[in-house]
Amino acid sequence: TPTYRGFDTFYGFYDANEDYYTHSVGAQYINNKTHEPTAVFGVDFRHNKEAVLDKNGTYSTMIFTQQAEQLIMAHNASQPFFLYMAYQSVHAPLEAPEKYVQMCGHIERPDRRTYCGMAMALDESIGNITACL
Repeated sequence: TPTYRGFDTFYGFYDANEDYYTHSVGAQYINNKTHEPTAVFGVDFRHNKEAVLDKNGTYSTMIFTQQAEQLIMAHNASQPFFLYMAYQSVHAPLEAPEKYVQMCGHIERPDRRTYCGMAMALDESIGNITACL
């Protein structure tokens, strides 16, 4: 985990392909004892080492931005500050708030339109962090 590798705080996922709204991940593996496929599902969203369970239904890009803004605002400006933002966007699964997808209405293919919406949400979020600095 990042907090065991030099970071003071961590807010995010340990795995990949998390749902942008439920923050859960599903995986299938072969059980070593039974040699049968086994599915594992659960929330993979952490604040430091603790599971974040109260953000279900909130788009992850917005959650990461809010957390970054809080860290920036709480930071003592006389001290060094390093912020590493590794957004989930724009990776699978393709999910975006409808208002951003609608901004890309000129794109015919639904998957490309959603991808564009993901990029629009990410762009706005990065702008918000930049303004907070």
